Amino acid sequence: MAQKRTERSIILILAIIVGCEAFLIFVMLRGHDHHIGKNAGTTRAGSVELSTMKVDFGSVLRGARPVRKIMLTNHGRRPLVIRSIRLACACGTGWPSTKRVAPNQSTLINLKLSSSSLFGAITKTGYVVFENPDVEPIRFKLTANILPPNVFFKPAEIRFGDISLGDPVVDTVEVNSQALQVVGFTINGIRGSSPKIRTEYSAEQQQSLVKFEADTCQGRFRESVQVDLRGRYETMSIAIPVKGRVIGVAEVYPRRLFLGVVDPGQRVDVELEVYAVDNSLSFAILQAEDLKNPVVDILQGNKFVARVGVRIPDSFGFFEGKISLRTNAKRQPLIEVPYAGLAGL
Repeated sequence: MAQKRTERSIILILAIIVGCEAFLIFVMLRGHDHHIGKNAGTTRAGSVELSTMKVDFGSVLRGARPVRKIMLTNHGRRPLVIRSIRLACACGTGWPSTKRVAPNQSTLINLKLSSSSLFGAITKTGYVVFENPDVEPIRFKLTANILPPNVFFKPAEIRFGDISLGDPVVDTVEVNSQALQVVGFTINGIRGSSPKIRTEYSAEQQQSLVKFEADTCQGRFRESVQVDLRGRYETMSIAIPVKGRVIGVAEVYPRRLFLGVVDPGQRVDVELEVYAVDNSLSFAILQAEDLKNPVVDILQGNKFVARVGVRIPDSFGFFEGKISLRTNAKRQPLIEVPYAGLAGL
């Protein structure tokens, strides 16, 4: 009996030793799997890996939305289900080609960068998140160099300055099409934002003539030249501002008159200053029912003063009209100054 008890004790001790060794081996393996999961993502049956942990978009034209693709491979024995592709900023989106990845199979991860709010060299972090509870998210990096659109065009803004009414003006925009090809775009066309702007693009000379027709407006203007670009994944347009001021044959001040509250039926004398671009211009105030005894005096050089008596309507209430000056210039035969007021209380 004593011998049997001794054998049982020895067997129990050996069993305890074997169990402890097995437990230590299990703990070591769990620690090793946990370390791998932080870097490449693992399941209990194997690992998951990305084809690259750093996705470089290269040089990107600001406003473009380029797409890059990387490969995710399931080296484990169990299927993987991708929950989402997350970026640590609102500068892009990601999606898998297939969410379910069978063992020893791969899927593409599509990454789209939104560069409208970015500038310069950037580095962002992204994550692949899984539905599998025992698989930790895989972390990767996104890098890019965001270039402003105006580096491809010279000048980046066209300033025509003061333009005489009716005179067409021309400027040139140089296009660096070779640099555009580096960021994945080609010129699809150059057009004006309105009929006032006409363009002629020469691909061989890498430039576009911009012509502004100054006979359809007066005063300050702000137009643009629209450059249409075609890329691999999308098309986009870049606006080159066009600014200037169209000066007529004469400028009248004030441009608008408010006569205030006046008595019905009375006459109000107003005075207009007229600055002529050409000293040879002459003026005549058009006779109308609301005008009496108009007088034009030449003060000095190209500056005139028109003194006009405006007759107020006999009825009470709001009234309005306009004072018209006729010139001997074909380009601007008529200059009009609107006025308004209130007759009575």
